[in-house]
Amino acid sequence: MTATATATGRDPSGGTHAPRFSDYPAGTAYRGTPAAPDFKRNPAADPFAAELREGVRRGPNFAGYLRVVEWSCGASCRRWMIVNTKTGRIHDSPEPAFSLEYQLNSLLLLVNTVGRFTAADPPAGVPIAKYYVWRNDRLQLIDTRAPRQPRSGSR
Repeated sequence: MTATATATGRDPSGGTHAPRFSDYPAGTAYRGTPAAPDFKRNPAADPFAAELREGVRRGPNFAGYLRVVEWSCGASCRRWMIVNTKTGRIHDSPEPAFSLEYQLNSLLLLVNTVGRFTAADPPAGVPIAKYYVWRNDRLQLIDTRAPRQPRSGSR
């Protein structure tokens, strides 16, 4: 995706490159037996119990000790939650996505989704990339990027 500024029109990183996985390294990966998902602390996760149990059983795949568990919610739609493989705590996702990108050795998580920034945008929205960093036991949005708009003018 070609990116420009955030939805507010500013580039918070002070540069032109999008956040990279290597910019947000995670600690040593957890190698212990994964804890079972804790549905008592997050009863809203019950409808997804099968997906969460199966996913966490595979161990961490994000931020060294977390498991991002994904499942389909229709054509071009992914639902997801994050499970702490040490404690079993289930964290809700901020939104559905077209796709997700994450790495075991990084705190950065990229959510590819859609959004509307101006009245001129199509009703279904335009593709955007939202960059989150895992901090203080939650995802923190650090950047939002949309595709570059074509320049208008004569050819």
